[in-house]
Amino acid sequence: MGMVPMAMTNTADSDIKTYGYAVFGQATYTLFDKLDLTAGLRYEYEKNKLDYTSDYLAGGMVVPGMSSDIRGRKHDDVFLPKAQIAYRWTPDFMTYAGVSRGYRSGGFNTSFLDVSDLAFDPEYSWNYEVGFKSSWFNNRVNFNTSLFYIDLSDQQVTQVLPTANTVIRNAGKSRSMGFEVEASALITEGLLFEGSFGYTDAKYRRYSDKVSPNTPTTSRCSTVCRCWSPSTSSTRRTRSRGSPAPNYRASASSTGTTPTPSSRIRMSW
Repeated sequence: MGMVPMAMTNTADSDIKTYGYAVFGQATYTLFDKLDLTAGLRYEYEKNKLDYTSDYLAGGMVVPGMSSDIRGRKHDDVFLPKAQIAYRWTPDFMTYAGVSRGYRSGGFNTSFLDVSDLAFDPEYSWNYEVGFKSSWFNNRVNFNTSLFYIDLSDQQVTQVLPTANTVIRNAGKSRSMGFEVEASALITEGLLFEGSFGYTDAKYRRYSDKVSPNTPTTSRCSTVCRCWSPSTSSTRRTRSRGSPAPNYRASASSTGTTPTPSSRIRMSW
C-alpha cells in the first residue's frame, strides 16, 4: 500500500528596513555678467536590512529541513557629480548645456527561487541635456525646449519568475534620447494657459532574462534614475521599472483666477 502524497503550502515573512542620508552642494561662478558656470556634487549612502523566514507546511505541521531563515545586510554609497554651463544672451533668452550622473539604490527581493536573486545592485546613468529658456512680451509668454540623452547601466528590471512572482535584477543596459517643449501664456490677468510636448526614443542595448534568454536586446525599455536635474530644467523623465517608455507625451491646462469681494477663486481645467 503506497503513501498518499500530501499537499504542501509555503508561508514566508519578510521585513526590510532602509536607512540613508545625503550630503550635497553646488556653486555657480558668473563671468562677463552673462556666462554661468555651475558645478555640484552629491554623496548618498543607503543601508538595507532584510529579515526573511520561510516554512513549508504539510497537514498543518512544519516540514523539517525545508525552512529558511535569512538575515541580509547591504549598503550602497555613491558620488553624483553635476556640471552645467549657461549663457544669457539677453535678459529674456538663455541657452544651457549640462551633464549629471544619476543613481538608483539597490535592495532586496522578497520573492526568489535562487539565492542569487536575493539582492540587486544600484543602477547608474549619465544624463546629458541642452536647451534654452525664453520669455516674451514682458514675461507674459514663456517658451522652453530641451534635448536629452540618457545612458543607463546595471539597469534594474522587474522580471517574472516561473511561479508568477517577480524579482528585480540588474539585467539591462539602455539609452534614451528625445526632446521636450514647454510653453505658457498669460492671456489676461488671472487666466493662464500652459502646455507641453515630449518625444522619447528608449531602447535596450543589452538585456538578459534567465527565464527567456532569447529576449531581443532591442526591446522598448524604461528610463529610471534619480539624478540631478539642471536648475534650468524642471521636467523629469522617470518610469516604473520595466514599463514601456511612451514615444510621445503631451499635456495642456488652463488656470483662471476670479476676484470676489473678500477673496480670489482659483479654477483649473
